[in-house]
Amino acid sequence: VLIDIYHPKYDTVTVDNVKGGYLAGRHLAERPAETFVIMVEERFNTPFASGVFRDRLQGFKQALQDTGQSLPEENVITVEFSWDGGRIAAREILKHYRGRINIFATCDLLARGVMDELSHHGLSIGQEIWLIGFDDQPWAEDCGLSTIRQPIESMGAFAVDLLMDRVKESSRELTHRVFEPQLVVRH
Repeated sequence: VLIDIYHPKYDTVTVDNVKGGYLAGRHLAERPAETFVIMVEERFNTPFASGVFRDRLQGFKQALQDTGQSLPEENVITVEFSWDGGRIAAREILKHYRGRINIFATCDLLARGVMDELSHHGLSIGQEIWLIGFDDQPWAEDCGLSTIRQPIESMGAFAVDLLMDRVKESSRELTHRVFEPQLVVRH
């Protein structure tokens, strides 16, 4: 049983990452501003490369397109999956800071790095800069981070049940369950 990754030869439990990206895009599109996306560097040369961050970007771009906005390629910043990656991306974004900015960090860890770097520069989220993450990590509420919630507990419970069913009946038909993401606005 694979969680947060789709593979046609295995049982899978995922969230609809395209829809999640779309929800993030619609949320930021309500407040037109120069928009940036912080992507996680994904390596696709492995059999189980997930593509979740690419899917999130696809949904985000579609939402902007549906609202008559665009995302220039130079406004997509790719960094490593780390808190420091978020800080590095924020520094790059601040080079372009001329007023209102929207930022979609494709995971909460990157968003936290962005928040920390902005704070270091005396800037905060919710005025000139809007930020949304993805995951709804346990600490996101304490930080006031708007995010896309993955129902991770429900996904985990479903995956355990699916695994137990697979153990009982190994030849059963494959199951591919996709959970719905939810927009959580906090600032």
